Formats: sequence, C-alpha cells, structure tokens
Amino acid sequence: RAESLHFLGRRQEIVDLLLRHQGRIERLGDPALAGQHYFWLGWAHAWLGHREEAAQNLSRGLQEATRSGDEALMGRVHRALALEWTYSGRPMDEAVTHARQAVSFLERTQDRFWFSQALFALSYCCYYTGDFDSAIEAAERLDTFGKSTGDRRARAESAIAGLSYATRGDWAKGGEVCRQCLELAPDPFEAAFVLVCLGKACSEAGDVDRAVPMLEQGVHLADQVRSRQWREWFRALLAEAYFLGGQTDKAREAARQALEVSTALGYSWGIGWTHQVLGRVAGAQGALEEGQRRLADALKSFASVRARFESGRTHLFAARLAHAQANRAAAMSHLEEARSLFRALRVPKYAQQADEFARELDIRG
Repeated sequence: RAESLHFLGRRQEIVDLLLRHQGRIERLGDPALAGQHYFWLGWAHAWLGHREEAAQNLSRGLQEATRSGDEALMGRVHRALALEWTYSGRPMDEAVTHARQAVSFLERTQDRFWFSQALFALSYCCYYTGDFDSAIEAAERLDTFGKSTGDRRARAESAIAGLSYATRGDWAKGGEVCRQCLELAPDPFEAAFVLVCLGKACSEAGDVDRAVPMLEQGVHLADQVRSRQWREWFRALLAEAYFLGGQTDKAREAARQALEVSTALGYSWGIGWTHQVLGRVAGAQGALEEGQRRLADALKSFASVRARFESGRTHLFAARLAHAQANRAAAMSHLEEARSLFRALRVPKYAQQADEFARELDIRG
C-alpha cells in the first residue's frame, strides 16, 4: 500500500498510514516486514523534508533489513540513505559509500527499478563530490542498463554523465549527452532534471543565452513535481546563470529565495550554492566585504559536507575578490587552495582558470 501511494506522490498519506500500524509491526517481530515498514516511512519523510524522522526511520530500516538478510531491501535502504545523507548535511563520502553498497546489493537481485535508482544515486553523489570520473562511469552504466531493458527513465537519468563532462570542461560532449537524454525523458519529473542539466552544461560553456531559458523551464517544472531540495538546487543554478548573463537583480532574488528555503530545510548544499552566488553578485556590484563574507559562509557549508569541487570554485571566486581588495596574501592563499583541489579532482577547465589567474598574480609553481 505504501509503495502504491509513493508512485501516486501521496507521501503524507504514507506517513499517516504507517504510523497507524507501527505498533502492530513492532508486536509481530518480523524483521523483513519491519524493514519494509521503516524503509517506506523514512522514504516518505525524506520526500517531505523531515530530515530527523527520515534519518531515524531509514537507519532503523537498515537494521531490520540486515537482520532479515533481504539483499534487495538492504539495497533499497542504502539507496535512500545515500540521498538522505546528501540532503541532511552529512559528509558526502558517507553518502557515496551508501550508494556503492546499494549498487552492490541490488545488482545481485532481480529488482531492476531499484537497481537503476542505485546507479543514479551513485552518479548523483559522485557528481556532488566532484568525482566526475566515477559519476560518468555510474551514469553510463545506467544508460547501458536502460538500453538493455528499454527503460527510458533510466536513460534520461544518465544525464549526470553529460553534466559531468560539461562541468569538467568537455562542453560539446556534455551538451550532446544531455540533449539525447532530454529526448528520452518520459515525463515532466525527469524532463525538469534533464533541462537543468542541459542548462548548466550551456552555462559552463559560456552560452548563457541558451542556458537561462532552459533553467527557467526546468525550475518551473520542478516547482510542480520535484522535492524541495531538488527545486532549490535548480534555483541556485538558475541564479548563477542570471549572474553570468549580467542579470544581477534576478540572480540575487533567485538566490535569496533558494537560501531561505535551504536554510529552513537545513540543506547545506543549497546554503553553500546560494551564498556563493550572492557573494559573486556582491563583489560584482562593488560590495567586496559583503562578497567575502558570503563566500566565507559558502566555504563553511561546503566544508561541512566535504564538497571539494565547490570548495575549489569558492576559493577561486574569493581569490578574485581578495585581489580586487589589494589583499595579495589572501588572494594567494585562496588561489593555492583552489589549484590544489582542481588538480586533485582533474577538472582541466577550472585548473586552467586558476593557473591563468596565478600568472596574473605572478605566483610560481
């Protein structure tokens, strides 16, 4: 019953239903049944943005699933925990570990849907950390799975590969992959995600005129069908595109909206992204001290989840602001942090930007 309600999008009804019967589940003492109960309860709370309840119930679900020895159920719960840890501000290496365990368990079962979801979670979490090679590997494996099964949703969700290619500098390939995925998107739920991936790819390539309409459409669709965390991620990407296109007022407003919701949700990623955009906007408008404060807040949020790539980007932006303030020591410190992170993550586009700025400052090595 809970699974049926999930696919109808009726998550609060899942919570109400399962809580009514929780006492009976406990009295039965059946770990397989309890595992399913706590999995769906945690899953519904996660969709509703109830972070504490989601973590508690999913953790209990994993305990019960492990007791039962049900690998399919263990895989489902690990998949749910991967995204929950991402949304609740846990270190991303923990989220990636859960995603890898989900793939490992589910590939040994006949549970095709949740196996595809585990691959998506792995690609998604690896993209967040800046491990673009692993994100591409998992997403391409997901696309191969979709081809072999005829699953258009799985193939559309492999847009993470295109997003990863574009972010690390291969814009042509990234855009091509995302466009193919958009043609395969089976419904508005997936179309919103792929539109945003394609818009971000265009933004990374410097084609802001194409990026903004796609991101606006993706945000509009997401506001109707996506979870609150996804919506604020999308809105932060739109805010950045507005900024790059010189629409600073729109950038500030979109970022402030996303920051307000992300703060209410305790969504560290959203808080980091929006402070990053607001810092860049402030710097562009001459409010250099405000810009540095915003970027410092962004670094704090990204450090809390061990987000190396976004930390690197933020250090690069902070280096430019410090240079504008004639603070050479701070500029050099931020720049060296950025260069170190970009080299470790093998992102040539951003490594090149950092190296070019280093030459401007006459920093050797």
